[in-house]
Amino acid sequence: MTGRAIALGLGLGLFISLFTYFNNWIVGQTQLISNFLPIAIFGLAAVSALFVNPLLLYVGPRWPLRPRELCSIVAIALAACGWPASNFYRYLVPVTAMPLHWIKTAPGWQSQHVMSYVPGAAAELAEGHLLEPEGLVRELARAQTEPLPTPALRLWLTLGSDARRAVVEASSQPRLRGPQKRELVRFVNLALRRPELFDPEAFAGLEASPALRRLLDAASLPSDRVVLRNRLLLSESLPRFFLPPPAGGGALPNEGRSDPLVIDTLLSGRSSANRLSSSPRSLARTLRSVASGWLSRPSWPGRASGSKSTLAGISSRQRW
Repeated sequence: MTGRAIALGLGLGLFISLFTYFNNWIVGQTQLISNFLPIAIFGLAAVSALFVNPLLLYVGPRWPLRPRELCSIVAIALAACGWPASNFYRYLVPVTAMPLHWIKTAPGWQSQHVMSYVPGAAAELAEGHLLEPEGLVRELARAQTEPLPTPALRLWLTLGSDARRAVVEASSQPRLRGPQKRELVRFVNLALRRPELFDPEAFAGLEASPALRRLLDAASLPSDRVVLRNRLLLSESLPRFFLPPPAGGGALPNEGRSDPLVIDTLLSGRSSANRLSSSPRSLARTLRSVASGWLSRPSWPGRASGSKSTLAGISSRQRW
């Protein structure tokens, strides 16, 4: 491997990285990198070996590229092909951004709470997160007669009147049918959205996890964090019946929330009214936002982190 082979390989890789997006998405031409044998790489290598090298031979015997140098150039350029082509611009961004839009028009996804199984997305319960539905309805029916506040009693009081009647009727059955389980999940999810589910007296004996403690100590919480806090309260106080949210975060941009600005920006790029500024101050703010996505800091379950948090943070800024 020679210096000129490295320089030519890096130059070709940089060209591929810069020109692929322009060719595929701005001009709309045939995919520049569309398979494992990209013509933009192997075609240039063939042209160099068949036509450029013989011409360079007339300049001097040291000028033609040796076979090892051609292989090094091709290897470096191929390493740059995957990211700007099918892996990133063509598949990664749509696959991570579009589920937030698809679920709006997919009743099957909504009924099964698909996003609840995705790390960093919805904190609501799905049917698979309910461990013992028969035991849960019996526990709730029994909790209504308890004199002291308990987590089960607090959940019972947060349920609506229709949910309470359904729980009492289901508590006398040996097994719950599929529609009854789905109805129970729906009732619990409605309770998770209510801030009054948390009562310090009812959860006084709970040893909260660090993630839950941060949510409990927060002065105010948005609606999605209220759901997450209540979900953690139930999973940690009643682990026999509820599973915690999936571990991890950052599987979807914008913390799993459907934001038209984020989705449109990721798929179509910024509009003319929402361009990134090239001023030093704006660039400094952009770099700080990018760096914040990689800094190690405490994160809540369900909170996007790492590269996708950075991606969502950059795309969701309306003015920089």
